[in-house]
Amino acid sequence: MKLEKMKLLIGSMERAFFLRPNSSDTGVIGQIFVDLAYDIKKLQRYSDLMDFLRLGRATGRRPLIVDAGANIGASSIYFSAECMDSRVIAIEPEAVNFQLLFENSKGLDILSLPCAVAATNKRMHVVETDWGNWGYRTQPAQNETRATDVNCVTLNEIYQTCDKDYFPFIVKIDIEGAEK
Repeated sequence: MKLEKMKLLIGSMERAFFLRPNSSDTGVIGQIFVDLAYDIKKLQRYSDLMDFLRLGRATGRRPLIVDAGANIGASSIYFSAECMDSRVIAIEPEAVNFQLLFENSKGLDILSLPCAVAATNKRMHVVETDWGNWGYRTQPAQNETRATDVNCVTLNEIYQTCDKDYFPFIVKIDIEGAEK
């Protein structure tokens, strides 16, 4: 796999970011860092979110951001830079995307999990689509086991694990139609 290294500048933070040239990775970077798709300042209830953030921090806990469908880590890094005292849990089931996510998020308070998110614990097959590297899907694993199978984690498990030190702030779920 051929990788390209670029410098990513977010505010005063500069870091290396790895991507696959001529792939959907450039589209992901454009959506997140150029189009600012996850900029919460654009939301109608932005002031309510800031009040919630202030109240949560007043408890002595830090904001928890869950990035389900983290792909190569661009959204996780964006959230981490925008809310610097947060803990980001980045969930990505596809193995190559996960490797890039892991490399791209090194040194940040981002916990990368190589699994899928679901309502219950189970095993899932990772399935390719026509959407390139940003469009993998999962489907329940039946009796057969594949090399691409992954475990699932639930949001409740994440919240229970993090409850003592963190409060839920943002959950971004972009998992190719499985959001429901």
